[in-house]
Parts: sequence; structure tokens; C-alpha cells
Amino acid sequence: MKKKLPGGFLLLFLLFAANHLSAQVKDAELWENIGLEKNITPKLLVRVVQEARLTENFTRPSYNYFDMGFSYKLNKHIHFTFAYVWAEKKVVTDFWMPRHQLYADITLKGKWHNFTFLDREMLQWQVKDGGRAADGGIPDYYLRSKVTVRYDKSFRWVPYIAAELNYKINSVDYTIYRFDRMRYFAGLFYRSDKENEFEVYYLIEDHLNVKNAQTNFVIGLGYTHSF
Repeated sequence: MKKKLPGGFLLLFLLFAANHLSAQVKDAELWENIGLEKNITPKLLVRVVQEARLTENFTRPSYNYFDMGFSYKLNKHIHFTFAYVWAEKKVVTDFWMPRHQLYADITLKGKWHNFTFLDREMLQWQVKDGGRAADGGIPDYYLRSKVTVRYDKSFRWVPYIAAELNYKINSVDYTIYRFDRMRYFAGLFYRSDKENEFEVYYLIEDHLNVKNAQTNFVIGLGYTHSF
């Protein structure tokens, strides 16, 4: 019997509808991430991920973070994640300013023939500059919806496409609710064995509903080791 696909794929239509502003600034960037993960039980996994970014046409280190958390697999169709992120972002004065984030998400998974469909819904909390930002350290809250389609016929080579839409729940005055940014992915996972997985992807990121909106064209490289 064929499994029903998870909900949320209406997001793909929202992504196209939300992209109504043309970007004024364009940038080429390189993002890298390295992850370590360990299964504590068959259902519980802990992980640490480090990511860094080069911006301004690959010339300027501008972002670095460490993501530490755990995932719990309720069953083969549903799993949850909770994590803390310590990040630092380089501002125009060349100072590195800290950020603190917490997030929780639920991922729904379904299969159809050799295709795997993933619908991830995330709630994210963030405080900029260690609570010393110009906004008085008021937290930002985001809803981040991401839909992924993978072709899982081969164990070693797994191509995928994905789309993610961020919705900012609040602003400083708690009155502005808006779509914040949109991302389109096309990538490939390569597994050399069960412990090591490599990733390469191409990402287009649009910033939305801001003046001089920026579009980033990103090459991404990733590596995850499981033990």
C-alpha cells in the first residue's frame, strides 16, 4: 500500500507568490558545514554542526555558528529536533557580534516509489548582539518552512531539490508580520559508507520586504560523520 505524502506542499506555491520584489544587490557566497552525530538510542540522536560563510564574492568571512541539539524519531514518518545555536556575524565595522538562537521543529516524511518527501516546520527564537542590540535585545521569532524532494534509488548518490520560506512573526514594535527570505536548493549527497556523508549544493537566497533587497548565489559544501 502506498504511503500518503506529508502535508505542507502548498508552500511551493507560496514561495513563488511571495517573491514579488526584485533584488537590488547580488552576491556570490561560499557556505560550509561540518557535522558530528551519534545515536544514543535507535530513536534519539545528538549532533553538533559548525558552519561558516564567505560573502562579498567569496572574499569576506562574515558568519560562523555552532548548532548543538538532538533529534527524536517518533516513527519512520515523524521526527522532532530541538537545538541551541551560538552564532557570530561580522558587521560593517568589522566587529564580530554574537547571536543566540533556539529552535524546535517537526519533520514529516513520506515516500513514493524512489522519491522521499520531507516537510519541515521550524519555530526559531533569536537574540542579536548578546542582548545589547539597538532594539534593546528584543527577541526575533521566525517560522521556517522547508520542503525537500530526494531521489533515493541509490545509497551512495542522492540528489535533491528544496525550497524554504521564512516568516518573521514579530518586529521591534510587534506589529509587522512579514515574509523575511526565501531559498531554493539543488544538491547532491554522496555516502562513501554508513559513517561518512558529503554534500554539495547550489542555493539562491532572496531577502524579502526590505529596501535594497539582496539576492545571494551560494555554493555549499558539507560533511557529516556518524559514529
